[in-house]
Amino acid sequence: MNEFMNVKQVAEYLDLNEKKVYQLANEARIPATKATGKWLFPRSLLDRWLLGSCHEGVMNDRCIDSSGLITGNG
Repeated sequence: MNEFMNVKQVAEYLDLNEKKVYQLANEARIPATKATGKWLFPRSLLDRWLLGSCHEGVMNDRCIDSSGLITGNG
């Protein structure tokens, strides 16, 4: 699996639209870095962020269940 994800991959992974992923990245609310003008998201940091966000309200309607799947809707 690739160490970094692009905006489209993150949007699919989090079940968000790409515009929301850009917004989260621009507001530094999601782990991301810009390289050659494109946002990149470190997979390991994104997973840690997602686990923490379930309890902090950023994505409280989408959490990871015991099997490792993202649950909820949005």
